[in-house]
Amino acid sequence: MWHRISDIWAHHKLGVVVLICVLCLTGVFGVRTASQIIYWSNPAKLEQPLQDWMTPRYVARSYEVPPAVVLEALGLTGGGVPRRASLETLALETGLTLEQMQMRVDAAVASYRADRS
Repeated sequence: MWHRISDIWAHHKLGVVVLICVLCLTGVFGVRTASQIIYWSNPAKLEQPLQDWMTPRYVARSYEVPPAVVLEALGLTGGGVPRRASLETLALETGLTLEQMQMRVDAAVASYRADRS
């Protein structure tokens, strides 16, 4: 057995290195995918009330709508929104409270779902 492995290594080093890299990447992306599935399958993560630390993208995933719906509801359609801007940061920039943001998001989500039905 070890003779075969050492023979493969001696004659195909590049192939073995590439295979190991591919297996590592597959493992990383597999674990990442599994963790996302487990996280978003938890019903407690869906339609959470807005909190300061959330980003518009997180809110969109939580409410199961496209990010554009949440961005439009928050008045952020200009495209200059930083990818990881928290709702707290956006509240300071827009002058909205979390309660106002919550009402806007709820209305936009309801409208989106009514259009899809």
